[in-house]
Amino acid sequence: MMNIIDAIIELNGTYVFSITLFSINADGRSSV
Repeated sequence: MMNIIDAIIELNGTYVFSITLFSINADGRSSV
């Protein structure tokens, strides 16, 4: 059970990181 939760958290972390990175990139373009 813990392994499954860890896997989900890891996937969510990567997903959130990607969204954050994309948001920062978008903000940078908007600023320019």
